[in-house]
Amino acid sequence: MGRDMSLHALVVDDEPEVSNLITLLLKQHFDAAVEIAETCAEARQKLSENDFDLVTLDHQLPDGTGLELLREIRSGPAPAPVIMVTAHGDEKIALSAFKSGASGYVVKDSRMSTLLVQEVKSALAGAALEEAEAELRRIEERYLHMFENMTSGVAVYEPVGDAGDFMIRDFNRAAEQIEQVERGEVIGKRVTEAFPGIQDMGFLEVLRKVARTGEPEFYPAVYYEDERHSGWRENRVYRLPTGEVVAIFDDVTGYRTAEAQLTEVKQRLEALLSSTKAVLYRARPYGNYSATYITDNVKALFGYDPQEFYSEDFWYERVHPDDVHSVDESLQQLFESGLNGYEYRFLDACGHYRWIQDEMRLIRGAEGKPQEIIGFFIDVTDRKKSELELIEKNRELEGYVRAMTHDLKGPLSSALSGCSMVREVTEAHGEEEVAKLLLKAIGTTHAALERSYALVDDLLAFAEVGASPERVEAVDVTGVIEGVLKEREHIIRGGDIRVEVNGDLGVLNASPVHVYQVFSNLIGNAIEHGSDSAVVEVSGLGEVAGGGRAYRVRDNGPGLSVDMERMYEPFYKKDSTGTGMGLSIVRKVVELYHGEIKAYNDGGACFEFVIRGLD
Repeated sequence: MGRDMSLHALVVDDEPEVSNLITLLLKQHFDAAVEIAETCAEARQKLSENDFDLVTLDHQLPDGTGLELLREIRSGPAPAPVIMVTAHGDEKIALSAFKSGASGYVVKDSRMSTLLVQEVKSALAGAALEEAEAELRRIEERYLHMFENMTSGVAVYEPVGDAGDFMIRDFNRAAEQIEQVERGEVIGKRVTEAFPGIQDMGFLEVLRKVARTGEPEFYPAVYYEDERHSGWRENRVYRLPTGEVVAIFDDVTGYRTAEAQLTEVKQRLEALLSSTKAVLYRARPYGNYSATYITDNVKALFGYDPQEFYSEDFWYERVHPDDVHSVDESLQQLFESGLNGYEYRFLDACGHYRWIQDEMRLIRGAEGKPQEIIGFFIDVTDRKKSELELIEKNRELEGYVRAMTHDLKGPLSSALSGCSMVREVTEAHGEEEVAKLLLKAIGTTHAALERSYALVDDLLAFAEVGASPERVEAVDVTGVIEGVLKEREHIIRGGDIRVEVNGDLGVLNASPVHVYQVFSNLIGNAIEHGSDSAVVEVSGLGEVAGGGRAYRVRDNGPGLSVDMERMYEPFYKKDSTGTGMGLSIVRKVVELYHGEIKAYNDGGACFEFVIRGLD
């Protein structure tokens, strides 16, 4: 030990000359900080107040022996090395000193200066070795405690030969539990013998690689199986400075099984949600109520990717402007009652507004603060359309009843008047005059009943035309028009009327009755409202995109002077002739066959329409 060493030393000696010499030697050779005690009591006091790296101890002291004090020092925690320095070179005392734990023994003679320095060096070296051994024992204890009590399995492998195989050198308690084997059964065996499935799972190659490169490896969960063991194992592999390889592993079978079950449940749930018409969601209870989760079926139903709903304003900006106020009121009611359901229009990815029925619940935290909104919405566009159509049908029905009542009262009143006239004539006049008056009354009654019959007949036709035909067939439109003209042959010949049929009228896959109703009403109107020298044109305009054919019926009369929309309403008439049902029937038939009709003036009244055949 050189002069650069520094230590804190206690010199216990009642002879000042000796204690001063020892102090000088310790300072000179070890740069020591030295304290001196002349008695056992003084030494005990200093030892209780300070930590010393070295103690020199005289054998004979005024209040006791050095051996007694030596035993006290060595029995304490972390005792400093003690060198006995005595004037008596007694072998018996020396033996007792060493048995009591002395690190050295020096006699107070001419060699003391040399021997003391040597003994101090030896004592300090021994103390350092002892401390190192103690620290090693502590490390080993910590390692063993950790090794035996950690929840992960630990196996230590020693490479055999060129690391083609490995000998199992250690196996902790957790490894025993995981593999259901006692360490005595595997320690000292080759890993390929103890665990024959190790090569198939690929883990043997991992051990070889770590042994060769020294680089740690993480080996994710792999299924291991042999005749005795099976399960999912996850490994972390390291190489020790000794060349041994350590594997820390866990049995993740339960986790992988649960993961597989969860995946199966998730797949089933996703399949169920993708097939349902309800879109489930969670949303923030503030801002513009952006979604935090929404089911994937929203893509199929509304055309948007689920992630788009997570944007702050995405949902709110697609609510129909006319519905924003009612949506805000419904959300306010949600915060008041915790539950609410409402309907609104929502813009889909194709640019169409669809009616949504939204049912939601507000979730509050322990302190009553809103945490999130959960709910579901469904597309009720078809239902809303049916409701609106029903409202419109009821409105039309109310109009039908009013108009029909009015129109039927006229001819029925005439018929009643005719009957009254018959009774009065019979009572008041002679036979010849009665006959004339009866014929007149009968004519009035007959005309009134004909009008009533025509009205009822048109009403029945209008009611029936709204339903899809039970059977369709290939209808030759030219043949239908020939039939219509033949029915009106006496009118056409009796007046100055010319009917022109132009172009290819084609064949429609439809009900013959429906095709007849369209052309019969339009041609009848054209004949009735044409000029004195009436010309009626019926033209085939050819096929149209999407299937179907276009037609035009035109007269050379004064043209249309009525409301172009209202003229299709049932019972709407500009004059007193007819029932007012003809054009209503025409439009219903055209719409039934997914077509459209438009009216305009072009040298007379002109109707163009498209009829698409049904499958």
